[in-house]
Amino acid sequence: MQKLIYILGASLGSIVVGYLFRLVTMNRGRIGEAQLLKASRAMKLSSFFVFQPLTYVATFWTMSLSDVPLLVFPVLGLTSVLLSGGVSLLVIRMLRIPPFRAASVFTAGMFTNVLTMGGLVGYGFFGEYGYLLAQLFTMFVAASYYLFGYPVSANIARETTPVLKVDVRLFKENPFLFFPIGSMVIGLLLNFSGIPRPDFMRTVVAIDVPLVAILLGAAIGLSLRFSRIVDYGREIGIVVLIKFVLLPALMIPLGLLAGLPGLADTTPFKMLIVLSMMPVAFNALVPPAIFGFDLDLANSAWIVTTASLAIIVPVLYLVLL
Repeated sequence: MQKLIYILGASLGSIVVGYLFRLVTMNRGRIGEAQLLKASRAMKLSSFFVFQPLTYVATFWTMSLSDVPLLVFPVLGLTSVLLSGGVSLLVIRMLRIPPFRAASVFTAGMFTNVLTMGGLVGYGFFGEYGYLLAQLFTMFVAASYYLFGYPVSANIARETTPVLKVDVRLFKENPFLFFPIGSMVIGLLLNFSGIPRPDFMRTVVAIDVPLVAILLGAAIGLSLRFSRIVDYGREIGIVVLIKFVLLPALMIPLGLLAGLPGLADTTPFKMLIVLSMMPVAFNALVPPAIFGFDLDLANSAWIVTTASLAIIVPVLYLVLL
């Protein structure tokens, strides 16, 4: 639990630091809005496409694939992404949300913080086994964000049809999108090769994980405008409904059908419940910065859903433990 408090404090604390820096510099007229947004964008890109790929290599290098029944977890993880993305697209169409906002609703609805937050909650509840399950759950999740979530969000914002079309030009214009996927492939190849992971990689991960959280938190703080949250009441309500009501209602029955309650003293089933009730991912804030749609909406949805953990985590603790 101390580790959970430490990581949450580091990530949320960095948001406060970034936001205070924003207030001080803008009040004194030293830095303008455009410069802050440029710095925020650079920090997000370096986090996801430079530092985090190192963690992917290390994680996939040592990921255990020996427990065959638990291999259903990567499938459930991918299913959760497709379901939340599909529901988000359906709601966007039904409510006719303008493209500039709709793209942010889509990324906020689809991208879920299942490893950073979900993994930490799982570790606090169930130890290393809980974190392992979170890793298995996210095996295909990150790749689906870059290969599917990013292109579709760009299509929504640009009103490109069909919206599900993946244009290879997007990757040619933004070749850094290949970095996370490539790092996962490298990690898996090293895993299958049988080459032992060097001990120094443990230190790399120990530094890299909090560094990414701090950079992302500060980047959010630099671009955060609390006054805009009230402008997005309907859209944030939609995201909250998807994250904390619809997705658990869809995933929990799938876990029952997969027989998770009968595995390892029901811990896999309990972890599925935890992972299906996590907030908007940090990653949901990157496409708006890259493709130029509503960053304030994405930031607001992230803040509201992450703050909701103050209620959700104690409830999960009372119910599951």
